[in-house]
Amino acid sequence: MPRPSQRERFLDAAADLVHADGVTELTYDRLVEVTGASKGGLLYHFPSKYDLVAALLEHTFDRFEAAVDARAADDTRPFAWAHAYVDASLDARVSRPELLTASLLDPDEGHELVRQCGARVASWQTRMVDDGVPKGLATAVRYACDGWWALSAMEMGPVSIDAATLAAELHDQLDQAVAVTTAAQGRS
Repeated sequence: MPRPSQRERFLDAAADLVHADGVTELTYDRLVEVTGASKGGLLYHFPSKYDLVAALLEHTFDRFEAAVDARAADDTRPFAWAHAYVDASLDARVSRPELLTASLLDPDEGHELVRQCGARVASWQTRMVDDGVPKGLATAVRYACDGWWALSAMEMGPVSIDAATLAAELHDQLDQAVAVTTAAQGRS
């Protein structure tokens, strides 16, 4: 495996920093401190805080999507990508909900980052539909995962259902849809 680039090392360090110390600690000075790199090197890759946060979110989504793809590749069930999406979304070590708060650092441009996040997440719903999941179910699965993820990101108090129970419920819904689809195909 090739060595990560300096840019990737900055992004990994930024993600770890937000995870360990909170989004307010995501500063150029702290990144320079934890990476041992020069501030000029950091500014070369991320000339503004907006550029850093946008890249951090994109980096996080790329890693998340790669984790979903890897899980789906090892799953032989119908709707494998949707099942993998559920598992990865509800695993905070993979989905990294705390990083969403980074988009709120800049009140002037944060809304654009949130919009970009929404577009990326919507593309995952499309992948579920492309994998055969009925559109309404794909929407429900995505919204359930997104809701859990956002509540976790914003630390909005106890959720009414834990991640494992929610995952089991969503997997059951996906399996029921497979059974209905299979039965309908058998009747035709």
